Amino acid sequence: MVADIQAPDYETRLAILQQMIIDKGSNVNVPKEYLDLIAKNVENNIRELEGALTKVLSLFKLGMNPTYEDIGRLLQIDLESKRKKISPAKVMKCVSESFDVKLADIKGDRRTAYIAQCRQIVMYILRNELGMPLERVAKEVNRKDHTTVLHACEKIKALREKDSRFNEKMQNCYKLIRE
Repeated sequence: MVADIQAPDYETRLAILQQMIIDKGSNVNVPKEYLDLIAKNVENNIRELEGALTKVLSLFKLGMNPTYEDIGRLLQIDLESKRKKISPAKVMKCVSESFDVKLADIKGDRRTAYIAQCRQIVMYILRNELGMPLERVAKEVNRKDHTTVLHACEKIKALREKDSRFNEKMQNCYKLIRE
């Protein structure tokens, strides 16, 4: 008797991950995009899939709020090829749509608190998601100095850690960017 055993397909891996979370009795809400990342990149066997999920769950249980990039690094997934598909223009367009602000305002000089925050979000994403150099990020949003980008990244990171509703909006924005 011969049995053909193959690695599970993407949908099966995703379902397995969701079931593992239930089986572990974890009250951690892992964003679907993180499960997608694991399911798309851990293809060999169920043990590796479970190991990857355990690593991700441990970050959440430790009270950390990992980003998509953190998960990729943790699982040693090369996200470089995925990054190249995302342009600065797409990031600005998605932030503009997600946060209901004009694209011209993001690149403009207006400094109202809301527009400044949206501009900071763009800088944060360009720096952390695309890995762009500080000077180039500053140039993309028509800013003179790389220190503006550093300040923006620190401010948005702190806001994401402090405000769960803001972090949820950021996650939705990331989803839109990756589509």
